[in-house]
Amino acid sequence: MSKNPSKYPKPEMAIKDGETQRHVWAPNAKAVALLNEFNDWEEVGPDFQEDEHAFWSGSINQLDTDDEL
Repeated sequence: MSKNPSKYPKPEMAIKDGETQRHVWAPNAKAVALLNEFNDWEEVGPDFQEDEHAFWSGSINQLDTDDEL
């Protein structure tokens, strides 16, 4: 039986107080990392924290306007 991806929350992004905040639902994850050009594709910052509903959140403050997430 296949799972319908539309049933699951999509990753979210918001800008607040000059920081880009990322939120992702990952119920089976032990850790979450964001890899992109802004950190040379390395597993460094931001630290994502899990809440009681398996949503992981982290903030990024070193993005250029040209960076894509």
